[in-house]
Amino acid sequence: MTICTSITEAGMGAAIIQKKDASKVFISTAFTLSWVFGLISTIIVFILAPYLADCIADKSLTLPLIIMTINIFLACISSVGRSLMLKKLQFKRVGQYNIIAYFISSIFGISMALLGYGLYAIVSISIVNLVIFNILIYKSGITFPKWTFSQKDYKQIFSFGGWLTLSVIINNITQQLDKDIENAPKIVIL
Repeated sequence: MTICTSITEAGMGAAIIQKKDASKVFISTAFTLSWVFGLISTIIVFILAPYLADCIADKSLTLPLIIMTINIFLACISSVGRSLMLKKLQFKRVGQYNIIAYFISSIFGISMALLGYGLYAIVSISIVNLVIFNILIYKSGITFPKWTFSQKDYKQIFSFGGWLTLSVIINNITQQLDKDIENAPKIVIL
């Protein structure tokens, strides 16, 4: 999930923040690309969920993993809005929105846990968090970008964001491999 989310948001948001004179078309192109990559990543993980669940533990994680694919798409939706706020140096507001979203989602998740939903309580926390964060961002006055695709802007976004995204993906994969190796059963040689 972390790898898919990094694919969908790292390059777009960073490209918006770094672009000094980001036009409405540039921002809308980044928004459109974020939605498209989010949707594609969500569908891929959805399809691969049974196999991924089996690799992680067993088939019992298939449904929670399918439900968690919603997070990929929600992260894509919020990435452009968050980036626009950061570009305008609205760090305090982004922090406040994060805290509000964490607080509400934690209450929701704890309530579900107390009602006996187990793993689904944990899954719900991240989904509710991103839903609340998205609502707060787009209700804050950030203009919802239009669906636009500019080939020139597409190339600029990927010339900057593509390499950043690749480095984030590689970093996430190596961190996960480190955890897997650390948690792997130890082999004793006599």
